[in-house]
Amino acid sequence: MTDIELINGKYLLGQASSPADTRRIYEDRAVVRTIKTAGDLALIVGVVADGVGSTQGSIAAQRAVDIVLQSLQESNLTDIPQMIELAMKAANRAVFEDNQRDDTDNYTTLVVSVVNNERLFVGNVGDSRIYWITQAGRILQLTMDHNYYNLHGGDPNSEEAERVVNYIGKKTGIDVDLGLYLEKDDPSQPYKMGLKGLPLKEGDTILLCSDGLTKKSPDGERYATDHEIVEAVQTEIMPDAAATKLVGITIGRKVDDNVSIVTIQYLTPEIIGKVKALSKRAQVMAWAIKAGVALGVVGLLITAFILYSNWRKTNQKLALVENLPMATSIIVLITNTPLPSATPTLPLEPGKAQVAGLRGQVNYDDGGDLVGLFLHQEIAPGAALNSGADGGAFIEFGDPGGSRSYAYLFDNSLVSMDFDVILKPQLLAGNFYIQPGSGKAEVHLPNHMNAVAYVEDAVDGSSGRMLVQTDGANIWIWCLEGLCRLENEQGVSNRISADTKRLYHTITDAYDPEVPITYDELWAWQVACDLSCLADFVTPPTATPTLTPTFKPMATDTPEPSGGGHQPASTSTPIATVTNTPWIPTNTPPIPTTTPSPTDTPKHPTRTPTPSKTIAPSPTSTSTPTETPSEAPTDTPDVPPPTDEPPTPGLTAVPSQCNDGIDNDEDGEIDCNDHGCDFPHSHKCNPDDNDESDQRNLNEGLKISPKVIPVNWLIYGLYGPFGEGQNIP
Repeated sequence: MTDIELINGKYLLGQASSPADTRRIYEDRAVVRTIKTAGDLALIVGVVADGVGSTQGSIAAQRAVDIVLQSLQESNLTDIPQMIELAMKAANRAVFEDNQRDDTDNYTTLVVSVVNNERLFVGNVGDSRIYWITQAGRILQLTMDHNYYNLHGGDPNSEEAERVVNYIGKKTGIDVDLGLYLEKDDPSQPYKMGLKGLPLKEGDTILLCSDGLTKKSPDGERYATDHEIVEAVQTEIMPDAAATKLVGITIGRKVDDNVSIVTIQYLTPEIIGKVKALSKRAQVMAWAIKAGVALGVVGLLITAFILYSNWRKTNQKLALVENLPMATSIIVLITNTPLPSATPTLPLEPGKAQVAGLRGQVNYDDGGDLVGLFLHQEIAPGAALNSGADGGAFIEFGDPGGSRSYAYLFDNSLVSMDFDVILKPQLLAGNFYIQPGSGKAEVHLPNHMNAVAYVEDAVDGSSGRMLVQTDGANIWIWCLEGLCRLENEQGVSNRISADTKRLYHTITDAYDPEVPITYDELWAWQVACDLSCLADFVTPPTATPTLTPTFKPMATDTPEPSGGGHQPASTSTPIATVTNTPWIPTNTPPIPTTTPSPTDTPKHPTRTPTPSKTIAPSPTSTSTPTETPSEAPTDTPDVPPPTDEPPTPGLTAVPSQCNDGIDNDEDGEIDCNDHGCDFPHSHKCNPDDNDESDQRNLNEGLKISPKVIPVNWLIYGLYGPFGEGQNIP
């Protein structure tokens, strides 16, 4: 195997494209190359286009690819999502003008990937796809198909559901989808993640493809499975090899469409060395298998001869007794008892724990035999969990306060669980994520000088979330949110600020300075915990969008092509309008706007971890609703928000019985004259003009009707403590 030349010492590029049948029109295009922009950016650009049309979709596909590459190369911008969007819109304009001039209906899908500084950005129009294959072997689709169901809703099983409705060249304006669809539960997150980009790690692969790779055959099977895709990109380390192998797989299964693939593999000398070693071992095994097969054939021939001889002898004996009476046969039917179906996750009682998500091999020891952990298994207090090199477990705990606590055991880690009153596991080795529902938790480290890491909710109500990482004899504390501290064996504590990490040297009892946690580091932990821990940390809380599309369906007459491939029909076609809001599919149900009551208000409304595909926990709720209301309730009181006017210094809030218009003590007096209301430090119940507004008592300060004031206190109570001595905000 020859030496492999990597782009920038990291990336191996590959492309392959085929009509799959010499009788079929070749309308796909696939390109991957490096580009130096006019703005001095070094980019790795991958493009796949799948042309459609009654004449020649290949013209549209080639034209779109050429314009995208040219536009990126000539760009002086440094905002890569904006560069992708402008390049794809330029391609659409060029193809549309060609169709208008030549009276043709050549359209194309288009996906674009750009890698810069180990970060991936994407753009998508149509149903070609971009996949992310991680070093751990997970394959994740990053783009969303622009079919009728995804964009407009309706019946997912109807004939119209899979029809593509967004093409390059179909109309003057086009909607470019910049989203990374890793988080599908929240429709606003893909766009935010797309603006940030996807950090790439060693061993990752980005794959672009037309739908010929992933579509299903008439038998209902995919022409190339996820396993085959992962195997190809992780075992082929020559340029174009993985892409060519996958195209060959689909052709071998008589795919009924063009197939085009682009691969961008992030390799290192260590990864290449491992693949080469496995390749040599596979060759030896192949020769051994061939030799074994040859010996097996000889053995089968000998066995067949012996069986034939015995059969002849037996047949002769049976002929002697064939007329004798036969005993009555009794047939016994044996049936297998079906195994019980998996029990769904139920609300947890306080002091209970169970496995909410599982990856790879994790062993479980509760004092008996060492067994493999399984999904939804109940965890006993004091039980030990030990994860393998590819293992990980997401655990949820019933909390005495009625909420849930969460923890994730990363690979190559060992922990002993203790969660009777509060969550306080013992981390013996490896890494551990913890999020207490009770407001505080402890992580004991007996193998690291008996240090103890603490995490609890912050004063502002933000939930405590911490990650403990053992590094040899040292300890890293990653304080993601809330209040964190580490206590040594002598009981001396040091604080770690939120959004920072800090290294503690157990041997010298010394701390390094705090270091801010970066976005890329959060991404690495999110991937390591199977996308189940830090979803709300790896997406920015607010977006600063530029050139973002919004769909407005409008009925237009579109020519219906008669050629192969995708066939856009004459239906309601979305017309683009550029706005400053993220593109969200129109079939997403609206978010309910019910005003929460004190009993059902989430403890920390500002951040709720988003579950992974396998797990569906909610950190502050014991159940997940199955339906989202389509309309806000009509009985929500029309209450203005609490005023931001600061309270008069030294004055306390007026109790509700002093401002409700009711004679609470039955003495013939109301409000300020009720019992307990005539005290000098009340904001509303003294004769002074406290705010110098020429008003006194109930007419000064907060000028709100008596019926509204208690509601404001209620709302204030949702976000902080209230009582005597507390000022109304």
